[in-house]
Amino acid sequence: PKPERIIQSIKLDRQKLKAKLVRSVQDSKTLQNQLHDTQEALERESAGLAKRVREALDRLEESEIKSHVLERTAKNMSIQVEELNVVNKSLELENYHLKKLNETLGSGHSPLKVLKT
Repeated sequence: PKPERIIQSIKLDRQKLKAKLVRSVQDSKTLQNQLHDTQEALERESAGLAKRVREALDRLEESEIKSHVLERTAKNMSIQVEELNVVNKSLELENYHLKKLNETLGSGHSPLKVLKT
C-alpha cells in the first residue's frame, strides 16, 4: 500500500472515531438529563408519599384517641347504668314498703304497728 492510502485510511478512521466520540458524548448528556428528570420525579413522588403517610398516621392517631375516649365513655356509662340499677332497686323496695303501709292504713291497723314489722 502506498503511504498516501495509509494516511487517507488513518484520517478516515480518525473521522469515524471522532464522530463516534461526539455521538457518545451526546448520548451521555441525554442519559444524564433523563437521569436528572427521573430523580426529580422520584423525589416528587417520594415527597407525596411521605405526606400521605404522615396524614394517614395523623388520622390513625386521631382514631386511637377517639377510640380511647369512646372506651372511657362506655365504661362510665356502664358504671352509671349499675348505679341506676341500684337506685331502681332501692326505689322498688321503697315502693314495696309504701304499698304495704298503704294497705295497712287502708285496713285500719295502726301505722306504728306496721312500721315496727
